[in-house]
Amino acid sequence: MKMHVKWTLIPVLLTWFPSSAAAYSVYPARIPNGTVNSCTNCHVTALGGGPRTSFGDQSREHRTGGYPDWAALYNLDADNDGFTNGEELGDPCGRWTYGQTPEHTEGITKPGDALQFPATHTNQDCAPASSSSSGSSSASSSSSSSSGSSSSGGGTSSSSSSASSSGSSSGGRTPCDDYCDTVMENCTGANQQYEQRDICWLGCQYVMAAGQAGDQTGNSLACRSYHAQAAASDPATHCEHAGPGGGGVCGNPCDYYCDLVAVACSGTNAIYADRVACLSTCADFPEEGSPAATESDNVFCRIYFATGALEASRLFCPAASQDSTFCDEPVPGSSGSSSSSGGTGDDEPPPDDGNNCSASHVPSQGAPVGLLLMVWLGVTAWRRKR
Repeated sequence: MKMHVKWTLIPVLLTWFPSSAAAYSVYPARIPNGTVNSCTNCHVTALGGGPRTSFGDQSREHRTGGYPDWAALYNLDADNDGFTNGEELGDPCGRWTYGQTPEHTEGITKPGDALQFPATHTNQDCAPASSSSSGSSSASSSSSSSSGSSSSGGGTSSSSSSASSSGSSSGGRTPCDDYCDTVMENCTGANQQYEQRDICWLGCQYVMAAGQAGDQTGNSLACRSYHAQAAASDPATHCEHAGPGGGGVCGNPCDYYCDLVAVACSGTNAIYADRVACLSTCADFPEEGSPAATESDNVFCRIYFATGALEASRLFCPAASQDSTFCDEPVPGSSGSSSSSGGTGDDEPPPDDGNNCSASHVPSQGAPVGLLLMVWLGVTAWRRKR
């Protein structure tokens, strides 16, 4: 049976890829041009986790709010190749702040690899951003109060109304940090809205419109944040509104799902012809079940994988699609799995007729890709059972 296979494979897969469970896929966006080399900025392998590079060690030593402290890192030379971390990552003067476009976006190299370095130095003319400061480190600090630009260095949605462009709150935190911490704390158990915080944070950064502070209705981060806070005293009422689906108050599940798909699954990874087709198909997905679901045949399971596709579209777009063979567990209390999934009614995947988007149909990126997807699913199941 499917679940038995998942559980028996977990120890083997974690032995092969012990880094997968520990990798933090949101970290690349916390350094300038971090998504260019992604996890290999800080880790030896592209999968993340495991042995760190010299820059990874420095990033671990210099943190603020749990994330790399760029103001402390930019003027260091992690790999001792004669070029600062800032020069290698396109921000030689340390003026970049989270959510902004770095000064340079071409010729980006790995600050933890001594064999990679820029063609020329770019930090000769680094003057303090503030005339009252004599150090470029304080220049970086002064620029951290900036509200950010509409184009994110993390490869997020270019919409100027997205949460990623709405600025940072105190201590270098973003509104998405505050929202996700609040909803994870106040909405637990039967009221849980996200399987893990990273899923909340990614979706918030990429597709949630900022809205206006105090909004109690409307498809926005502000509305969800209001209800996440209100959930401290009444989770049964407010958690549904605070979650990704919005509960019909702060949006609806299909709008959020199709927003994710539009950003993550396009071009060669497209799973729908357009948004109209996405919304039409989504209308048939059950909305019963937990929003934190990762296997149920409902819209929330597909939201989970569409969120993962924001960072690995070729890997997770098929799992977020209409024919997902990972979102095929019948939802208790529903009429069964959606007719679009082609399920057989038991817990075995439908017959592979060449049209199902199972792991075998994920475009190949080398042998580890299919296994990594299984690790993702296996670790998710393990964590949920703990």
